[in-house]
Amino acid sequence: MRKIIGLLIAFIALFSPSVIFAQNTGPVICIDAGHGGNDNGASYGSLLEKDETLQIAQDLQQKLLVNNYQVIMTRVDDTGLTNSQRADICNGNNTNKLVGQVLVSIHLNASSNHSLDYTQGLYGKKIKDYDFTKTINTAMGQLPDTTGNKGITNFADGMLLKSKMPSTIAETVFITSDTEYARLTDTINPGYRQREIADYLYKGISAWFSR
Repeated sequence: MRKIIGLLIAFIALFSPSVIFAQNTGPVICIDAGHGGNDNGASYGSLLEKDETLQIAQDLQQKLLVNNYQVIMTRVDDTGLTNSQRADICNGNNTNKLVGQVLVSIHLNASSNHSLDYTQGLYGKKIKDYDFTKTINTAMGQLPDTTGNKGITNFADGMLLKSKMPSTIAETVFITSDTEYARLTDTINPGYRQREIADYLYKGISAWFSR
């Protein structure tokens, strides 16, 4: 019964997030689905990074909402945004006037080497972002079936620099990995890999607020 209720709440959250906003009282998480609009990000085969980041972001949103978190989404469809616009939304310029307590920007990596498939975290300002990035990356380092974890590194991204809360870019997996491509396009269990990535991002967020 609990599982059915959870699935029902997740379904409502996906199509009517404002309904859940009024009920939840937990920490406010800003989720950024990387790229969008005319910016496809990386691509491989039939996959576009902008589509995969949005799917993972929506899966993460559902996971957070059913666990009492409040969620800000920088985009919920194929919308193009500047880095400044993404930061502004997380900083409170959104429909519900919520200010994010942390920001997770979801991306997929790419390489001409189709065997590479590691995870990595990027931070903007060391004092603001380093510890949070490390926490998220530590959780992502436990994601099954990758070639490892490259740790975290500094990246002067406009969104990271302009956001007011601890923020990170999570380079989750390589869209150009042949084995990862097979997981992301699995037709027997569609979307399982995207949900799995979202689950490990959630574990990182949960660990941060459980300190």
